[in-house]
Amino acid sequence: MNGLKKYLWENSLFLQNIDKFIFISILSVFFTSIYFSSDIIGFTALITVFLTILKFVFNPSKNTDKFNNFEVWLIAYFMVVVITLAGSTLFHLSLKGFFKTFTYISFYFSIAYYLKSNRDKIPYLLGVIGLCAGYEAIFGILQNFSHVSEISTWQDISNLNPEQVMTRVYGTLKPLNPNLLGGYLVVSFPSLFALSAYFLSDKKYKLSALFSSLALITVITLFLTGCRGAYIAAFAMFVASFLISAKFF
Repeated sequence: MNGLKKYLWENSLFLQNIDKFIFISILSVFFTSIYFSSDIIGFTALITVFLTILKFVFNPSKNTDKFNNFEVWLIAYFMVVVITLAGSTLFHLSLKGFFKTFTYISFYFSIAYYLKSNRDKIPYLLGVIGLCAGYEAIFGILQNFSHVSEISTWQDISNLNPEQVMTRVYGTLKPLNPNLLGGYLVVSFPSLFALSAYFLSDKKYKLSALFSSLALITVITLFLTGCRGAYIAAFAMFVASFLISAKFF
């Protein structure tokens, strides 16, 4: 069996280029997040997982580094999810949520496994995440200037002066919701700061200025979503970044 796997790995054109297909599928997940539904995004993520499993099975020189502490806790969390599913009285509904959790976690491990042998692709992934976040941020700014109307009851305006009602932007993410956009931006804008620092250290000042500007726009749009959870998360991230930076400076 091992001889067959080795033969296929060395002679299959598909397996020889599987890293390229995994990379394309990962980028597709990020790009589809802008306009497509969760079902399509999840299906695209599962393609990445499937390709990663193929690589793991057929690659004779498996890169199986030990899990880091965060990944151990993530696996422990997934085990709790499995136990909760087994004890659920609404198994059918719980199964749907379980598949979503499985997709999220397995996609994370697929990216982690891919990057262990393709570290040079990290700037490209950060760039795509940053550009998607920048696009949503600019779209949100435009929505704010156009005073986009609510498509749901996101805030109680019964006791507010109409002039005091906040325009909560929601971008293009499906389903359209400012809280979803707030969560999307709060986990995306660090990639813009990282790219800005990366290009600054590489003395590419124009690119550094570009991504710094996108980062600033993204933070502004984050506050325009009116998502208090995103506010708290952003504040915690800034405090953590300051404390980490203080160690070096």
